Amino acid sequence: MSLSRKTRLARLMGLKTREYRHFEQLKAKRSYANARREAFLTKPREAAEPAYPELAAVFGVEEEALTFYSELLSALPHTTGSESRNALRAKAIAIEALRALDRETPVSPFKPEGRQEEAHLIIGEECQTLRRGLRRDFKAVAAANPDTNREAQARFLALSLAFFADEKKALAQHPELTPLLTVKKQAKRAFSQWVVPDLVDKAIKDCLSRAIKDIARGLPLPNAEELSLEAKRLRTSFIGLQQAFPSALKKEKKPYQYKGVNYLRDLLGKNGVKQGFWPYSPDLLQETARIEAIDSHLRNEQREAAFNALPKEDALTLFPELNPLYEKFESACRFYGEKVPTEVALKAAHLLVAPDFKRIAQGEVLEAVSEVTTSVHEALLAKALKRPARFKEKSAGLTEGLARFKRFQAALISTALPEAANEEGLQSLASANEGWPVPEASAVSKLAANEAKVSSKDLSEDLNAPVEQPAADELAALAFEDEPPPVTDETKGAAFIDLESLRATAAALDLDALLQGSVKTAVQTMETDAKQWDINAITAGLKSQCEALVTALLGEPLLHDKNQLRFGSNKGSLIVTIKGEKQGLWFDHQTGVGGNLLQLIQQEKQLSFKQALDFAGDFLKLSPEPAFKTQIDLSDMPHLDESRQKSLRYARELANASLPLKGSLGEVYLAKTRGIDTSRCSDSIRFLPALREPDSGQLHPALLLVGKNLNGRVQGVQAIFLDSTGKKLACPNPKRSYGLIKGAAVVLSIGESGLYGLAEGAETGLSVATAFKDLTILAALGSITNVSAMPFEASGNTFIVFSDHDSPDNKSVKKGVNHAADELVAKGFNVLIAKPGRPGKDFNDVLCEQGIDGVKAQARTLSLYSPEAPQHPNLPAHSLNRQRTKKKVLEQELDF
Repeated sequence: MSLSRKTRLARLMGLKTREYRHFEQLKAKRSYANARREAFLTKPREAAEPAYPELAAVFGVEEEALTFYSELLSALPHTTGSESRNALRAKAIAIEALRALDRETPVSPFKPEGRQEEAHLIIGEECQTLRRGLRRDFKAVAAANPDTNREAQARFLALSLAFFADEKKALAQHPELTPLLTVKKQAKRAFSQWVVPDLVDKAIKDCLSRAIKDIARGLPLPNAEELSLEAKRLRTSFIGLQQAFPSALKKEKKPYQYKGVNYLRDLLGKNGVKQGFWPYSPDLLQETARIEAIDSHLRNEQREAAFNALPKEDALTLFPELNPLYEKFESACRFYGEKVPTEVALKAAHLLVAPDFKRIAQGEVLEAVSEVTTSVHEALLAKALKRPARFKEKSAGLTEGLARFKRFQAALISTALPEAANEEGLQSLASANEGWPVPEASAVSKLAANEAKVSSKDLSEDLNAPVEQPAADELAALAFEDEPPPVTDETKGAAFIDLESLRATAAALDLDALLQGSVKTAVQTMETDAKQWDINAITAGLKSQCEALVTALLGEPLLHDKNQLRFGSNKGSLIVTIKGEKQGLWFDHQTGVGGNLLQLIQQEKQLSFKQALDFAGDFLKLSPEPAFKTQIDLSDMPHLDESRQKSLRYARELANASLPLKGSLGEVYLAKTRGIDTSRCSDSIRFLPALREPDSGQLHPALLLVGKNLNGRVQGVQAIFLDSTGKKLACPNPKRSYGLIKGAAVVLSIGESGLYGLAEGAETGLSVATAFKDLTILAALGSITNVSAMPFEASGNTFIVFSDHDSPDNKSVKKGVNHAADELVAKGFNVLIAKPGRPGKDFNDVLCEQGIDGVKAQARTLSLYSPEAPQHPNLPAHSLNRQRTKKKVLEQELDF
């Protein structure tokens, strides 16, 4: 008797036939589950659900979770990466539901109830994201403005020494430390729950020291959510309590011995994330090591602050151990001072001694300047010579990000925050944007994938499958790519003109002033009652009388030769150069200070810079000159009231301060985000590196569209705010218009065909210009009627309105287009309408989805616009036979 195939296989495997059938059933189920999981992770819902109907419940859970997380943060300001983090959180919840399907158990619906702790953790994470951004901004500002850094360090030193020495006395002397009591109470409550008892006090002290540093920098203090998040992160570190780990481990509730990062990862396992435990971060190793040695760490920070912010005598009084560091620093200043200017030498000396603070804390002997290798010296000098990014006068100090952060915290808790310092006004828009670093298009970085706490790598390791899912809009675009435009009620039965065959028959409009006019406005110079010194004349005069001046300031020199004079003790430590290339420069080797002759006057006479100029002018017997101020010229519009003059002046100031588009972040926005050929852009499309966004009060880069009147004078501008990646800024209103926008047009591109196009927005118009390079395209600032109101004088010229295909319910936009077309017809134009075939789309959507060929295919089909009212009497008769209907606006059939 022959055996069946299953029986033979079962015997080969040492199984009974029944057991082998059960094994095959399990194998088939596992294969089906793997295919279902792959479909869930790699396909959109529309493609995965028909093949696996049971996934409907899983997708439902994911959507409900995403809605919960989005609503949780909806009232809070937007933070970078919040959407991606929410998507990963929802994906993790959905994977749990998918595991239930694998176990053949019912999928439990997502329940927002009972997730209060998780909500607090998420809110704390968003707060910390904003705080990290504020600290990065402070470091950038401090790098460009050393005075800001010194003031913050001096303040931190004074506050920390006072608070940790005598808390009550410090609160009485420094009222700004009062909010620390709330932070201390919240920190004690949080850390006592998750940190081993022996280190709770140290963890609190570490938290308070960082809070004092935030006060010194002018930043808000952490709230309860941030402290709770920080404490719960510490539970996975070697100073966390054993009770923080899953009970399934069946370990005794006591502190465990730390055995390294891999041990912690193995201890938590893959179930750590599932059971709500925060993923371990290698940064915790450094953080917990700092907490264990907080006393030494705090004293080292205080040493560094004293060295950078206090005079030498005061710093040595507080920290006598800094004496070897000062000796090395002074030696380095003298060494570098012989090779580079004093300012650069000081920077290089600071960089040289920066690592020595830790060596002093550890009691090590410092390396002498002569023992440092030449390559190190060269690297330090190169770094000191490197010019920092110019944040001074562009950022209002440390408060640029505070408004957004304070709104964020106000939405969470009612904790009082320290008041931010008053913002300093920009001296002028031109100086605010001068020298701002403009990144190349290729240098724009993408958002870091590790912004999210639960990364795709974590999920893929757990599931052995990728988690990348194509965006639904991209899939939809692919699905409709080859479909023809739908036939709507508006286009049904209408005949059209082909744009490719359209030719200009009328004489060209007189638009030379508009097309060729400069975007810059003349500036009027007016004399004021104030007086000012000519610094160049004073500097030259002081150099010519250098020897007489320094003798008057310092007395008779100890040593004298043909090039130098020596003054002071220690065999003439102060050297003044009186001839040669360095004429007028001085340096005191005893104090390590030097400079020019004006700085010598300031030092010896204890004067401010202005007072030193007065002293020098009197010494040279010079007189101050009249001061002048500049103002934007508004003489072409004398009839404006004060409010409209102010608005127009601001718009022209923005245009004057703008930079060319090429090589800017604005070019990245148009080319990368919008797919536009920027070579078609006229000079009216500009870039502003820094413009204040009214809602947040922060400075952001902006694409600037300059609108001019028919006389070629700037009349209004529109700013499109951008983020650091070259995308439109995520804010309630990323487009802002300034000036007198009615009667102004933006020249987007200039063609040679004699045909004119009008677009509702710059992106739409430039998309058309990318496809039709012979058209002259204009755009409106705001409503399209702002261009139609211009006093054109046409005689049968063709104007093509490139409209968006708005929803039929959007009657206000449609009414605006109709009104603009009515005005253009009344002024003697033949008006043709072009719009994309699909509702809800504009021509930039077509360009991004279907490329230039798609724009040409959909924009070339034009319909003649005919208003219900009579046409302009000067309009010549057309060779086209128009048909009227009862509607005010319709796209007419044309009889060729």
